[in-house]
Amino acid sequence: MQRSGAQDFWSLSQKAQLREETRNFAPKFVAVTLIATDPQKYGFDSVRYESPLEYEEIEIDAPVKLEALARMAGTDIASLRELNPALLRHAIPPSAKSFAVKIPAGTGAAFAQTTQSHKEKSSESAQVVTHEVKKGETLFSIAKRYGQEVRALMDFNGLTDSRLRIGQTIRILIAGLTGRLR
Repeated sequence: MQRSGAQDFWSLSQKAQLREETRNFAPKFVAVTLIATDPQKYGFDSVRYESPLEYEEIEIDAPVKLEALARMAGTDIASLRELNPALLRHAIPPSAKSFAVKIPAGTGAAFAQTTQSHKEKSSESAQVVTHEVKKGETLFSIAKRYGQEVRALMDFNGLTDSRLRIGQTIRILIAGLTGRLR
């Protein structure tokens, strides 16, 4: 606003100092807010509202593959993804010291029981291992060495291409779980 000399958003928008998506964002936001406050006034008479998703939250304090989490909660990966859209990869973020994961309602007790029995059998907590790429190694050979899938390694490391450079570090999640109901 200082650079353009505009006094408000609308005059700034007309001076074309903004990108199109930004210029259109504020009016769309205002429109959505107005419609949400009184949908019938704006012709949204037959809006069918979905019932809210029912879930329980568990606190995970180690990186865990979604596959292991789904197995322990007695559910499937698709349900976990639907309840946790923030999980973009196949695992809990390795940098998170603690992460709240939503699981389907009614599965918390099964999860707690499974977690407890795993802790009693062994202290199987997930670990993130870093691997430095050496000459001649491929993503396939690294995945095979650690018993992983290439796609899972690519997703976990945010890779869009399977080509690697010598000296590049790849993070590998070794399965396991620790957690508690929230």
